[in-house]
Amino acid sequence: MDYLARKLLLIWKRLRRPIKAREAGDDKGHMRAEEDKEDGDALNARSQYQMSNQLPMTNQKKYDIKERCLIFAARAAKFTDKLPKKQTSFEYGGQLIRSSASTGANLEEADGALSKKDFLNKIGIARKEAKESGYWLKLIKLVKMVNNPENLAELDWLVNESGEIKLILSSIINKTKARD
Repeated sequence: MDYLARKLLLIWKRLRRPIKAREAGDDKGHMRAEEDKEDGDALNARSQYQMSNQLPMTNQKKYDIKERCLIFAARAAKFTDKLPKKQTSFEYGGQLIRSSASTGANLEEADGALSKKDFLNKIGIARKEAKESGYWLKLIKLVKMVNNPENLAELDWLVNESGEIKLILSSIINKTKARD
């Protein structure tokens, strides 16, 4: 199994585990440690930390854009679960989940592009989706769907991360176009 597939598998396993069970250290903790060891150290400390409910540390090494988009989409999905159960929350949250997941999906598509034009098109779509994610996050903040300080901090992180992803993708587009 290649490195990226192992990382995705490990992230998927960690997302499936209930957060409370991880924090409580349930009786299956030793089994998980063995599973993680079998999968190898696919995730670095940064991504393991980011998959928790805590905010990321800023002084740690940055990681690649694919992993960053994957973590962004996962955290956006977790965040929507914290929104109040109202019609607007379902609409805005659904749009946020779709656009944040589409950012990473289009980035994966770009990785398998057949031509430079196709690559630029897919990266351009990923950038548009990152911008759209930022829009939905700002709208959620504007209509004050979240009041809890912890959720507000997570919302601020997501808004900032969507902006950073957009800037990174813009840089990739500009550098790719400049190579001609």
